[in-house]
Amino acid sequence: MNRITTGEDAWMNRLMALFALAFARCIGAQSSDPFVYDPAFNGGFTLEDRFAATTSATYLLGLHVALAGNGDTIVAGLVPPAFQSAPANNLGLVRYGPSGERVAWSNPDPAYAFFGNRYIAYPNSNFIFSWVDDVKIVDGRIYVLTDVGALGNARDVVVMVFDDSGHLVQYMPAFSTGLDEAGAALLPNCYVAFIGGPRICRLVATATYTTGSSREIVTMKRFTIAAADGSLSVDNSFGVSNNGAMDHAAPDALCDAGSNCSWSIRDAVVLRGDTNAPTFYLAGTVSTSASASDAFVLGVNGYDGSLETGFGAGSGHYVNYLADASFGSSVAATTTGGQSSDVVYLASNAGESCGQGGRVTKLRAQVVLPGGTSTLPDFSWGDGGTRNVGGNPGSCGNAFTTLTRIALDGDRLVLSGYEYLTSLPDPLFAIVRASDGALTEFARAGFPARHADGSPWGHAVFADVAAAGNGRYVTAGYLYDAAAGDAVLFGTSRFSSDRIFGDGFD
Repeated sequence: MNRITTGEDAWMNRLMALFALAFARCIGAQSSDPFVYDPAFNGGFTLEDRFAATTSATYLLGLHVALAGNGDTIVAGLVPPAFQSAPANNLGLVRYGPSGERVAWSNPDPAYAFFGNRYIAYPNSNFIFSWVDDVKIVDGRIYVLTDVGALGNARDVVVMVFDDSGHLVQYMPAFSTGLDEAGAALLPNCYVAFIGGPRICRLVATATYTTGSSREIVTMKRFTIAAADGSLSVDNSFGVSNNGAMDHAAPDALCDAGSNCSWSIRDAVVLRGDTNAPTFYLAGTVSTSASASDAFVLGVNGYDGSLETGFGAGSGHYVNYLADASFGSSVAATTTGGQSSDVVYLASNAGESCGQGGRVTKLRAQVVLPGGTSTLPDFSWGDGGTRNVGGNPGSCGNAFTTLTRIALDGDRLVLSGYEYLTSLPDPLFAIVRASDGALTEFARAGFPARHADGSPWGHAVFADVAAAGNGRYVTAGYLYDAAAGDAVLFGTSRFSSDRIFGDGFD
């Protein structure tokens, strides 16, 4: 395990952080918002974890991160079975304190907890976990959206509920369509119906399922959260079939002749989540033919699951037509009130002539025009409404940039991702200013994950990012360990812009 350094070692950590900053500036674009590994989190080093796997285990994927109310970081991903080196097919949960220390779960199920209850590795007796789609924390309970079943076979999407102690409360299939399902995001919604009334909490799961004709359909299901233990029950007041579900299919008007349009969702966000009528924005990819795709956003009425006809051009959807193929990856949103003031930020990845670049587009959800209400990019933002991130600006360097997550924190749009410049990926961390679309921080290889002795891990992927408060951001992902044949391990880091005067380092 990494050691947490203090005292004189902290000064060396600060010097190393400054060196990393200089290195990042050489590789990345010019920046007025410099970030480095936070020296207050594990001494500024990357946390790596093998869970209960053997030292020869080669496949541990940190995929999503959530921040608990007390400041702890919770990371979920895929891990091998305990004390084995087999490919990952268990759900793994680990918790870190504000300084990067591993925090033991206080009451996990003994069969699934290892090494002093620091790691939860939950197996599925019938199928394998094939992916972890999202993690949300509601009233201290941890909700994990996962895909269960081998790739190539029909998968089911499952919601798992853990309490704050690490105890498994519930394992619930979310949709049970009987078709291949791929989860996307969880949308919490808690509100008080009337003054002095009870607090009501609901959770919407989102996913994509594939029909027998290979058409992909967006599906949603709403659950009521029990106040006593956080367990879920289907809310049959949502949707149209008295089963709590709502489906949305891409309209044939988007399709080329003779093709089936598909909507494949990757992420979703909620606005007005403290009311009984929230708005959901769902982002993903629309395939309009066998060879063409574009990023899209759906506006959904969170009260009943119907499309918001005020979004798009009265259709409830907005398609972001970019050069070559593009794929929607993540979404963030903000508002100053009702839907007419909603602003949506769509992160996508678009093909280029010799690579792939990241894109962030700012959408004004409702713009009143002479012909009616429409959704339009803010053309005064970025470069005509879109900010390019990575890729091959002005040259053909064969860089393949992938944005994995966008998080909105005040005036910062924080982006995680990775980039292929060689045969293995480099981590990407970027910040776009929400007010004007300026790229204020960009480092594609400027943040090499490091061991506690300062030696680099080498290649890595930032799969998710979350705002940790006070201008700090936690990333979860995975590391390629060159010393172990490029074994892939959990990796967790935190970034800070105040590298000198914060946390007592003055």
